[in-house]
Amino acid sequence: MRFEVLSKKHTEQLLAFEQHNRQWFESLISPRADTFYSVAGVSEHIHSLTQAMAYGQGFSGVILKDDTIVARGNLTDISHQTASVGYRVAQNHTGQGIASFCLSQLISVAKTKLALNSLEAKVLDNNAVSAHVLLKQGFTKRGYSENFMTLNKQEFGCSHFKLEFTK
Repeated sequence: MRFEVLSKKHTEQLLAFEQHNRQWFESLISPRADTFYSVAGVSEHIHSLTQAMAYGQGFSGVILKDDTIVARGNLTDISHQTASVGYRVAQNHTGQGIASFCLSQLISVAKTKLALNSLEAKVLDNNAVSAHVLLKQGFTKRGYSENFMTLNKQEFGCSHFKLEFTK
């Protein structure tokens, strides 16, 4: 397994990852627009993320196993030395430590490359595994929002997590 900074060279692989896992991801988080699921849509998405990286406004990476993307992760909304962290793992690669590996790489980038002081994450009630991964990496639960969003005609609450880096 290896971690790489997202770039345009990942366009076809990322499109395949997102298409193969679309139904799985949409059972856990808000769906992407249909226009995303094309070479042009993913190219535009990658361009936007690489621009954010160039301006120090975010970071995006992918986890590859045998040259196939099996996970991706992002640091977004960088402000006041903190960022939001998010990640997604291919359905057929869950339970293999990939989410933990991805999150550990994002934590390392946040601390060493971006010099952030903390990371924040939100997890819907339907994703207890993601909450477990965050807790295992040192995040603490800081709050909860009831009826945070409706997904597939069902209301979900959201747990808020934070990881503060010691100096």
